[in-house]
Amino acid sequence: MPGSFDNVVLQYQHPYIATYLEDNTIYTDTDEVSVPTPSFNGIQVGFFGAGRDNVILYSTNTDMFIEEYGEPNYKLYGQAAYNAVAALNTNQCGMYTLRLLPDDATYANCVVMVDWKVETPEEGDDPKPQLYIKFRKANVTGAKSTAELKTAIAAMYGTELDDEGYNSAPLISFWQLGRGKYGNATRLNFTDPMDYDSEGNTYRYYQIQVMEYAKTGLTTKERISGCLQDGILDHSNSNNPSMFMEDLINDPELGSKKINVMVHSDTYEEIYAAYQSAVENYTEQEAGAILNEDTLDIITGLLMDGTENPVINLVDNSAEADYLNPISVDGFAMAGGTDGTFDTGDATTVEALKTELLIKAFQGSIDRKLTSRFGTPADFCMDANFPEEVKREMGGFAAKREYDAMTYIDTGLLTSSSEICNFLEGMKSVTAYNLVKECGTYKYRDADYTGKIVQMSITHWLCKALPTHISIESYTTPFAREDARLIAGTDFVAGTFMPQINPDDNDVKKQIFKFGGNCYETVRNGVVQRSTGITTCTTNSDRKLEFNEYILHRAVKIAYDILNSKLYKIGEEADRLQYQTHAEKEISYQLSAYLRSVTVEFVMTAKDEQRSIMRLRMRLVFKTVITRGILEIYLDPRTGTVTDTNTTATSATAV
Repeated sequence: MPGSFDNVVLQYQHPYIATYLEDNTIYTDTDEVSVPTPSFNGIQVGFFGAGRDNVILYSTNTDMFIEEYGEPNYKLYGQAAYNAVAALNTNQCGMYTLRLLPDDATYANCVVMVDWKVETPEEGDDPKPQLYIKFRKANVTGAKSTAELKTAIAAMYGTELDDEGYNSAPLISFWQLGRGKYGNATRLNFTDPMDYDSEGNTYRYYQIQVMEYAKTGLTTKERISGCLQDGILDHSNSNNPSMFMEDLINDPELGSKKINVMVHSDTYEEIYAAYQSAVENYTEQEAGAILNEDTLDIITGLLMDGTENPVINLVDNSAEADYLNPISVDGFAMAGGTDGTFDTGDATTVEALKTELLIKAFQGSIDRKLTSRFGTPADFCMDANFPEEVKREMGGFAAKREYDAMTYIDTGLLTSSSEICNFLEGMKSVTAYNLVKECGTYKYRDADYTGKIVQMSITHWLCKALPTHISIESYTTPFAREDARLIAGTDFVAGTFMPQINPDDNDVKKQIFKFGGNCYETVRNGVVQRSTGITTCTTNSDRKLEFNEYILHRAVKIAYDILNSKLYKIGEEADRLQYQTHAEKEISYQLSAYLRSVTVEFVMTAKDEQRSIMRLRMRLVFKTVITRGILEIYLDPRTGTVTDTNTTATSATAV
């Protein structure tokens, strides 16, 4: 039987032993294993230290979030990042996040400029023309959009030769995917990934390294290999056969999550034309080794066998102020990134602008996906100690997304019961079936990121407690009372939860409940519980209970998906009965644990028949939830008999 390696060609001439192994024990699972996407998801809008701005992104774990947005820092960016991290740390939740920046924020960028000329050196016995190359750096300042950035780069092309006879033009331009000053800390370099002993290399490629400073020093965040020449394909890569660096880095799915790039192919072609003019003076044998556009290396000046290209002269211009070494170990830096008015405005201006941006975000003016249950299919959305105007807009946001995204607004950092009651009274008109108001604040020890003790609103705790509760109890148990407790030392710094409300402070709790707020009461030293779980629903219906609304949202989604799958299907009576059987099984399977009963019916009236309308009629009956209790105590006489039960009942006293 012939072997699998009978036709192997050895790479080296010196004595050595090559080892090849074929593993015939490999098997393929019939069921492909994939990383699950969380079924419970949240939304957090706010201000973060880094990352793509004014666009919604999705994270399934804390590392993804921090890799994009940087570590939370309360002093610089507020509470929002802490909320997102708290939710993601549960490993039971995904998060849609939106980083906000003003319109005048700018992109950090770096333009690799190349100067070149063909000249014959004066020294040597038989001097031949050489291609002289030197690299410089340039940056665009004030680029608020990629269009502005590209316009400024286009103006960098030199129209005349300089005093030394060099042409000048941009070769490759880099910029951060997100605007902001954080990008100025990014460094880039070209590395040489070529295996010069390999006989299979047919084109010249480089590896771009994206580096950032961390606590441990300069760390590499990404490595992407590609070539500067457009049109080279590698069909061994099934996802993206193009090896052009611009295609690879800018690929929206598989490319960089940090930078975008523009390779100036016209510059590359001009340099290659100049290179050709120099090569004409070399022998045919020499030209055969060096005249190949696919293998031309203008970054390191090497041939495909690793030796120096005799035609290329990389000029040492390190004494110049704009010197750039593309292969420097510590890379070359981006510059020009700013946070706009956030950097230059006074405190009042900045806070007003932040409020304006938050309002626009919840209106859907910044990224429309935020107001769409299809664009951002989420179960909850959290306030993060936002101003009152923003909280009011969040009420409008909740109304737009009535059948998903339970929206939680907090009472900020208010510490007294009277302040909270006054605040809730002022917000009493802000209501929605899926809007929830939460009362409380505490100090939190940020041991992971800044080492500071910071003041948090109650939504920070909700971000971690709610996904954890749902992962354990699903919707079988409401999120309240002993199932929703904060513990001192774990959830908050002991003695800092405010306001302190006792379980028998009924007058205070009455006011909070009246205005649709969820009260947090201190049940014993160091233990605080969410005493209610209600929405701001203004009617005394079952939808007043928060967890009933979660069940309704799930029912709506299931029913919508079922009905949507029937559009443009046949709708005869026999078909409808078949659809109904399937729908009853599906809905009952997913919802029976949470409801007393559920029935499904597909209906078409005579008028519906004419208009080709089919209705999915679903009836839900919620389970009874105990929200109040009566403790009955009877002091019976020592004789063991009760002589007047009526008198005993009517004279009972509530305690």
